[in-house]
Amino acid sequence: MTSGSGTTGGYRSFLIPAIALAVLVGLYLAKERLAVESTPDPSPPAKAPTTPPVGASSAERPASPIESTAAPAEPERPALHRAGRDRAKRDAMLLELRDALAARSSATATPDAKADAKEEDAKEPGPLPTLDKDYIQARIREDLLPLATECYESALEQDEAIAGRMVMKFAIVGDEEIGGLVDNVELAEDNEIKHEGLVECMRESMLSVTFDPPQGGGQVQVTYPFVFSTDPDGG
Repeated sequence: MTSGSGTTGGYRSFLIPAIALAVLVGLYLAKERLAVESTPDPSPPAKAPTTPPVGASSAERPASPIESTAAPAEPERPALHRAGRDRAKRDAMLLELRDALAARSSATATPDAKADAKEEDAKEPGPLPTLDKDYIQARIREDLLPLATECYESALEQDEAIAGRMVMKFAIVGDEEIGGLVDNVELAEDNEIKHEGLVECMRESMLSVTFDPPQGGGQVQVTYPFVFSTDPDGG
C-alpha cells in the first residue's frame, strides 16, 4: 500500500498506511483473554441438606438457597470508559480553542490590524501546517487502538461476522497554547464496515484522541485506514 502527502486549500493532507497488523493482533489476543476469563471456576460438590431436629427453632433451621436474579455483568471495557473522560476534556479544549480564535478574530478587525494583514497577504505565503506522520501513527496506536479493540469486541457480540476495512478521514486542529484535537471525523464512501454501532464507536473514540497542535497553526487532514478481522493471520 502506498502513502503520500499533498496540499489542498491551504492545509496539509496525509494518507497514512493501514495499520491492519496491530489491530488484528490486538483483537486476537483480547479474544483469547476474554475466553480464558469467562471459564467458570470448578464448584465444590453440593452437600445434602441437613434435617433439623424436631422442635428446633426456625432460627436454627438451615436457610433455603436463594437464586440470584441479577443479570449477567457486562464485560468491562476500561479503554472506552477512559475515552469518555478524554472526550469531555476534548470538548472543553474545543470551547477554549474557539474562544481563542474568536478573540484573535476580534483583534484583527481593527483598522491597523487590517492594514497589517494586507501587507502580510502581499508577501510570500508561509509554510503549511504540518505534523509528523510517524507521530500521528504513534498516537493512534497508543490511544485509539485499545478503543478500536473494545469497539470491535462489542460489535462482535451482536454480529460475529463483522469484518473488513474502515477508512476514517479527520482533521487535527489546534493552538500552540491550548493543544491539538480531532475535528470533522468522516468515513470514506467505500467502507466495508456497515455496522452502525461499530462506526459510531470508532467515530466517538477518534474524537477523544488528542495531539500536539499542527506546526504553524491551521489544520492537518488525515486519511487513516483500519482493517478489522477475528483471524490473527488476516485471512
